[in-house]
Amino acid sequence: MKLFRKLSVILIITIISGGFTFSKPVQAASKQELNWTENVEISSIDNAQATDTLSFNVLLNTQENLYRLDKKGKPQPALAEKTTISKDGKTYTFKIRPNAKWSNGDPITAKDFVYSWKRVVNPKTGAQNAFNFFQIKNAKEINSGKMALNKLGVSAPDNYTFVVNLARPVSYFKTLISWPLFAPENKKIVEKYGKAYGTTANKTVSSGPFVLKGWDGANGSWSLVKNPYYWDKKHVHLNKINESVVKDSQTGLNLYQNKKVQETVLVGEQVPQFKGQKDLIFRHASSGIRMDLNQEKIKAFKNRNVRRALSLAINRKQLTKRVLQDGSLEPKGFVPVGLARSIYWKRLR
Repeated sequence: MKLFRKLSVILIITIISGGFTFSKPVQAASKQELNWTENVEISSIDNAQATDTLSFNVLLNTQENLYRLDKKGKPQPALAEKTTISKDGKTYTFKIRPNAKWSNGDPITAKDFVYSWKRVVNPKTGAQNAFNFFQIKNAKEINSGKMALNKLGVSAPDNYTFVVNLARPVSYFKTLISWPLFAPENKKIVEKYGKAYGTTANKTVSSGPFVLKGWDGANGSWSLVKNPYYWDKKHVHLNKINESVVKDSQTGLNLYQNKKVQETVLVGEQVPQFKGQKDLIFRHASSGIRMDLNQEKIKAFKNRNVRRALSLAINRKQLTKRVLQDGSLEPKGFVPVGLARSIYWKRLR
């Protein structure tokens, strides 16, 4: 909402972005290695500092949460072996799996969740996504500097019991805590690297199915390697995922056609020539395109009627169908159409 108020005018062009990818079914092989493409670099693998989709997709594959979403988007137990909810819906008691370990062999405990959640809420951390914790008792007051950090409604009565007290009942709480933002953190590792934590592959540890390798904080290629300490490793069939940043769609298509990668993203003008092919997969993403008008440089943009005229001049249906051609949907407002059903996270297992 801050962004919306600050800009004062936004021409919403397309809210649900479509996406076509080529993805070739691969027969099971002993190597079990996948070659994947991305169109941007990783920004951070610190769950408290990450803000972009790619970084969270990496975290989704390298970090485990209390719950994880199944193929239908329903939360299923992950690090939480058992959950008890109070009658008033405000207190959750999670039993952490005793066999869960970090990728360095350290046990994952309830204290790792207490530490992580307090770190995100702590105003000194500067986490942009801290507002997602405001469902928890006193989180909003703590994050605004009005209350002490030790007042946050989380506790660890013992190593494998994690208790969360909410400010009010939250029907979607299990789904919310499936997001990597709510993953545990290894205090020893975070404090060892300080502000450098999560800035390279070597300055973090994993609680999830894969361990990040080969990322130095700026390069355009890295790998996700199977985590031998992951509690559910028997269901992780891939041994390694090689990812490379390919910003030019034609380069990506060439790599795919030459069997160098098993997936690449197509742009609008490429899509029509491949429609009907079994390799072509369409998926909606919860994202959009907008045009911001600089009212400081062009004074006319301060006129509401001028902004409205520009907005009315855009034929959104023609733009999505004939220009983008990637399945994007014309908007009905600022919030993406079908937002709750279109959020897409990649967990590569």
